[in-house]
Order: sequence, then C-alpha cells, then structure tokens
Amino acid sequence: MWYERIEDDSDIDLLCNHLAERGLFRAVADCKIAFEKSGVYGGTYPVLRDGAGRQFLVIVDCRGAKAMRAEFTFWHELAHVIIDPRINLGTLAIDDGSAGDGRKSAREWLVDRIAGHLAFLPSLFKPMVAEKCKEFENIFCIELVDSLRQAFNPSASKQMTSFALLDNCDFPLVYLEAEIRSKRGSNIQELRLAVNYANESAKAAGIRFGKNMRVPTDSAIWNSYYGDSDKNVLMDEDLKNWTFSDGTDLGQRNVHICARRYDTEEGYTRVRAFVWD
Repeated sequence: MWYERIEDDSDIDLLCNHLAERGLFRAVADCKIAFEKSGVYGGTYPVLRDGAGRQFLVIVDCRGAKAMRAEFTFWHELAHVIIDPRINLGTLAIDDGSAGDGRKSAREWLVDRIAGHLAFLPSLFKPMVAEKCKEFENIFCIELVDSLRQAFNPSASKQMTSFALLDNCDFPLVYLEAEIRSKRGSNIQELRLAVNYANESAKAAGIRFGKNMRVPTDSAIWNSYYGDSDKNVLMDEDLKNWTFSDGTDLGQRNVHICARRYDTEEGYTRVRAFVWD
C-alpha cells in the first residue's frame, strides 16, 4: 500500500505532480477539488505498478480540523482495501459515505467498525483496558482515555480511543459529547447531545440516549458545561430525568456520569462524558 499525507496546502501541488507522473489523474482531480470539502478526509485508489499486481494508494488529509481524525481516516481507508469489492474494480475513490439523507451509509458504518477493530486490536488492547480500569478504580473519565492513548497509540484522537474503550468493556458503558445546538425546525439554542456511542452491553441493557437529546439541568453534563472549572464533574443520576420533547423519558435507572468540558479547535465549548452503572 502506498500512503500519502496532506500536511499543509503546499503538499497539494507536490503530491499532484507525483500522482500525474504515475498516471493517477483521478487522484489528482480529487486533490484539487474533493479534498477542499470539509467532509472529505481521505481517499483510496487502485494502482498497478510494474507488474507487481494491484496495489493501493491511500491519501489522508491532515490539514486543520481534519488532523484530529487523520489516524482514524488511515484505518478507515485500510478497511476499504480489505473488504470493499469496489476497490479492485477501480470504482471507489472519494466517497462522503452518505446514505442520501444525512446519515452514514451501511457500508461506511461497517467500514468504521472494522477500522476501530484494526486500530485497537482487541487481543492487544483489551488487556490494557482491564489494567487501566483497575488503576482508575473503574471511574470512567477523560484521564483514563488519555492514559490509554499514551500507552497504546498517542496518534489516536480522544474520541477514537473512547470508542475503543467502550468496545473492549464487557459491561454497559456509554460515551457522550454535548454542545449548544438546536433541534430540527427550531432556532432555540440548548445544551444537547452531539455524539452518542453505546457499547453492545449498554444496548442490551437498554441504556440508550436519543440523537440530539436535550441535557437536563440537573445532569453532570450540564453542571460541567456551565460550571466555573474545567475539572471532572462526577454525579449519580436517574435516567428518568432525561426526557424527550413529547414528555417521555429514558426510564428509571441509577447511573454514574463523569463529565468534563473542553474547548474545540473551532473555538466553541463541548463536554465529554461517560455513563455507566
């Protein structure tokens, strides 16, 4: 596999010249046009070189805000090489992964799952998760995630590592991120969930949060966002306090929530949080 990273704008012309010399004109066009789109992070292209059989070129855009996802983008593109039949037909290059209604397509969802498995191979990562959970006395916080990152893969993002942490825990665990946003059809800005990831044990136990769900004012997440410090906020909560617009709720269940706010590279505030029994 041939791997290229776009670190800054000056890399575009250099890479395009290199690709043109090899006759990879579709990749050249994507570098000039597609990679300028905010939702395009990488691309994969079949390459036939000097009788060596079909190989692949993977390009990952690491500029600006895309840098945070660059590590996952590499594994995502590698997963395409492994499982996507369109690769060998030469029909897959840039793909925004959309199902046409703003949601991720089933294929891209599967590729993401495989990418997470490859980047954090369970046979290596799961024993480390058990060790770190014991070290942090099963208090799930961003410091635990940072410790896992430094020990296993410092290039991985906090979100990528958090997802892998959940996937390698055998008990119910949910990862959330919240920010100020509005629900569809409304201009009212409220603290709502922006990321909602539950592991299989949490799904089986019925612990699920709604997409773009409003955060209740007595939650650790609310207290973290509107508090006067960037330290962890750890609280015991009843999920019955989490309600939908129609008045229904998540049902009575006592859980722990550990939340901590942070400022994004784009200049706005978010909260990361873990939920567990």
